Amino acid sequence: MLDALDKELEKRGHKFVCYADDFVVLVKSERSALRFFDSLYRFIEDKLQPEVKREKSSVRPVRELSYLGFSFRMKKIVISEDSLAEFKYRLREYSCRNWGVSMGYRMAKNCRYVRGWMGCFGHGAVSSVWRPMDQWLRRRLRMCYWRMWKRAKRRYLNLRKLGAKHKEAAGFARTSKGYWRVSKHLGCKAGMTNDWLSNESLIEIRQQWLNVKFRRITAIKQTA
Repeated sequence: MLDALDKELEKRGHKFVCYADDFVVLVKSERSALRFFDSLYRFIEDKLQPEVKREKSSVRPVRELSYLGFSFRMKKIVISEDSLAEFKYRLREYSCRNWGVSMGYRMAKNCRYVRGWMGCFGHGAVSSVWRPMDQWLRRRLRMCYWRMWKRAKRRYLNLRKLGAKHKEAAGFARTSKGYWRVSKHLGCKAGMTNDWLSNESLIEIRQQWLNVKFRRITAIKQTA
């Protein structure tokens, strides 16, 4: 249905991008954009005849544009704030300590979601957010283990297996502090190290982003 729209935009010499019925047309000024918006609205409704929902369409600067989960900053394509918020929301669901599933299943869900999400959004030029997000997710998963072990004796025995000293393991096992507060120290003082979580099948978000970036750079070099 929208093939005629593509040809009309090409005929007018506009730069545009479209995905199904989602499209963006780029012009040089706000005045041109407002004039073109009305012209395009009439073309779609008069010639193609689908209904256009004006409340979902707008004229805006590129810096305020969010398209298919991406935004644009300083000539770079970045992941939009909404996409990052949705990503973190889903990770929070999969790392909820009250979710009654095994840790193996929980880890698998996290890994599949991170790999799939990065396959779509990993090309976005954002790097500063991944390290803090990795730290946040590891802390939440340590909290899940702590919640799963429940009783003091089991916590003590598991911490000893992870290499914690008797005094530290006993102190953690008897503590009355909340899960989130305790999870802050389990990695450095109780054996739940980053390497241990990796052995438990947790993948690093930042590393997945670097993998996607490396594959993209390699593909560009091969086609150059």
